Amino acid sequence: MAGDLGGLRPRVDSVLHDGRSTWDEALVLFLERSGYTEESYHTFSYSPLRDESGDVVGVLCVVSEETQRVVTERRMATLRELGSDPGAVRAEAQFLRFSAEQLARNPHGLPFTLTYLFREDGSARLAASSGIGRDHPAAPDELEAGAAGPWPTARAWRGRTSVIALDDGRFGELSTACGAGGRVGPGRPDRPSPHPCSPGGSSVPPLARRAAK
Repeated sequence: MAGDLGGLRPRVDSVLHDGRSTWDEALVLFLERSGYTEESYHTFSYSPLRDESGDVVGVLCVVSEETQRVVTERRMATLRELGSDPGAVRAEAQFLRFSAEQLARNPHGLPFTLTYLFREDGSARLAASSGIGRDHPAAPDELEAGAAGPWPTARAWRGRTSVIALDDGRFGELSTACGAGGRVGPGRPDRPSPHPCSPGGSSVPPLARRAAK
């Protein structure tokens, strides 16, 4: 496991200099593990170690990983926001706009989203998006019926979920500002970050329309 831990040095120096304990809660770290860069969250506590005379001679650092908790809370918050009463939302366009706004509030878990509405012939049109420009190669306005790419309509039309690799030229540049909520723009992120990364894949789930009662 490797990563940039240089940001912890000021905390360690502070404990060595002041002799007082401190901590970082759910600190985001980008670590090289499992063969790729992974966004992770850890809580660090730093305590001074003293010798017999009471002088600070070292630091005890205890680390606990909180990635699962942070990610789970983030996902649950998105679900709550999507399920909240949108109030004045009545028309389809209003609901789509409301949903896109809620999804955009979770840029860490959902760097970008595209919502397509199917027509009767199996083709689809882009109805809403978040985190990505409408002029991006990955966000075509129209998807033909039975199209294989960039997003496969045939499987979604049949109610099946697809997972699509994003590492080929069909999708253009999808570098996002990891952990910073960057927005994907044509060829480059609109808000660069010290930790840019590229999504490796995307899920294409069908959303069934609830039958009218």
